[in-house]
Amino acid sequence: MHLNNKKDWVIKTNLGDMTQVKKLVDDITKDEIDILPTSNLSTRGKNVVQKKFNLESIADVTNVIANFIRIHINKQVKIASGWTVYGQEDSYHTIHVHSSRDKNDIATVLYLSTAEVIDGHEGNLFLIPKDDEFKQFNPIVGDLFVFPTYVMHGTYPQGKGLRQTLNLDFEVL
Repeated sequence: MHLNNKKDWVIKTNLGDMTQVKKLVDDITKDEIDILPTSNLSTRGKNVVQKKFNLESIADVTNVIANFIRIHINKQVKIASGWTVYGQEDSYHTIHVHSSRDKNDIATVLYLSTAEVIDGHEGNLFLIPKDDEFKQFNPIVGDLFVFPTYVMHGTYPQGKGLRQTLNLDFEVL
């Protein structure tokens, strides 16, 4: 799969138990402040906290995901940025992108915890990889989504409980 072609893509896989990764991320972000102000609802949605952290502190996790990208997309990458998102009841992310279409970079979303689903759409991740295509996923713990940073994406409001994701963007070398 080549990022330079005009066909857009989304890859989903599951990495299994996230207990240790979640604990690591929670420990390194416990004293960090929210990186987006509460008033910035246009990009963040509602009831969402985003925290950045030192990427070296999760090098083992970023290496696993970078290796997945190397194997499945045949691209060499390096970590560009990372943050975790804590979403509480009724939280959502409005539709957004991480970069413009002229970039060949890769976004990843790894689910560390998911909220209870009562209605079929609650907390679902949606992506729009092409103008005429809409993909929707009901993520579970361990789900990893990989897609170009220019793909529009967001989440539906979630049900009760906490949703936490680890978001990592990679620069294609």
